[in-house]
Amino acid sequence: MNGLATLTRLAKRELDERRTALALLEDRAARIAARGRENEEAMAREAAFAARSAETPRTLGAYLEAAIERRRLLAAEAEETAKAVAAAQLELLVAFRAFRRCEIIETQQIERARRVAERRDQARLDEIAVDRYRRYAAGDR
Repeated sequence: MNGLATLTRLAKRELDERRTALALLEDRAARIAARGRENEEAMAREAAFAARSAETPRTLGAYLEAAIERRRLLAAEAEETAKAVAAAQLELLVAFRAFRRCEIIETQQIERARRVAERRDQARLDEIAVDRYRRYAAGDR
């Protein structure tokens, strides 16, 4: 039973590691989305500023090209991270199933051991009761 407890602890550790990895990837995806929103807001601010200024439209084109390239890179990074998140979710599911399997087997073993101990205790009590009855029947009160 000690080996099974160790296996359960290892499965739990693996599950915790997978949860941590998934959380880190989800955090990364959130940061990428935030950077994308910031990029879009910056593009809108620059376009609004360019509309008010006479000199800015000349440099706005280069800025927008760079911002569009950042948008493309962020989209690629977001897609890559989304794939990594999906893979991490699958790994988490596998780790969770392994942990639950170990946990269920361990619980079943504990229950089985409890029932064996109960039967052994009941057999002892039955033996004591039979001895007392014999003594009573023989007149050894």
